Amino acid sequence: MPLLLAALSSQAGAECRYTELAALGISVDERISDTPYLDAQINGKSVHMLIDTGAFKTVLTRAELDRQQVTLTRISEIMSGIGGRAPMFSARPKEVVIGPTRLHQTSFPVVEGFDFPGYGGIIGADYLLQADLEIALADKQLKFFRGAGCDDKSLAYWDAKALDVPLETLSRDGRAIVPVTINGSKLMALIDTGATISLVDQHTAERLGFDPASAGTRKGNKLQGLNGKTRQSWITTFDSFAIGEEQISHPRITVMESVDGDLNARDHQVILGRDFLLAHHVLLSTGQRRFYYSYLGGPVFAASHGTEQP
Repeated sequence: MPLLLAALSSQAGAECRYTELAALGISVDERISDTPYLDAQINGKSVHMLIDTGAFKTVLTRAELDRQQVTLTRISEIMSGIGGRAPMFSARPKEVVIGPTRLHQTSFPVVEGFDFPGYGGIIGADYLLQADLEIALADKQLKFFRGAGCDDKSLAYWDAKALDVPLETLSRDGRAIVPVTINGSKLMALIDTGATISLVDQHTAERLGFDPASAGTRKGNKLQGLNGKTRQSWITTFDSFAIGEEQISHPRITVMESVDGDLNARDHQVILGRDFLLAHHVLLSTGQRRFYYSYLGGPVFAASHGTEQP
């Protein structure tokens, strides 16, 4: 799905040119766990679209297209997420507008089971990670960049002391993962603006010493996802968490029940959700394959109730 932004022209010499392609204001829906969204349009009708780096595809919702009486075609693909799986369809609206992108008669995947009033879809990694993506949730802003001659330069223009770690994009779906360490074990974490809180997969947590029956663990809220289905969660204290040079001692992090591989352990075992992203200013540079981050203050993990500091 092209951004349809002005491409950066080729540059001579080694000078780093880091060009801002677009800046988009984020709105937050307090009804749905402070969900970040962009205002978009489907066939001229204004809709909200969830900003979700944890979704590999940009999809429209069946509920909205049914309301607009857009023809749907059933396809064999299934969308997976917390809460299970949802059937997929295909549709070709007359026009869809997302930020600076205006798409005419373009085929979109359509998901069933995500029906919130006013929402028309989910903006996934295929759109968000076509260029370098700066996420400033605290400032309610997304920015897109493209660089030339910047291979050995820090791109964290907002903070000379910003940290960075390697960034990988999954070959099968383009989502972004970064290395983290919990209790001394190296793991991979998905950067997920669609997740309210950060999570550790239950099977992974158990390998790190987690026990649901231990004195330091309590049951958390039910986690709801596709089709309204839920997973059990627990809040527990780990010995340590680190991402690069940022370290947290004794963080309390939410563990999510493992059912049918909700977190694909081959790719990632941890989700860094909006609690982590609200506490950091970050840049996902797909060009450099680096993840830049600056700690802003406050709790890094919602489960810690503000007790941990990096």
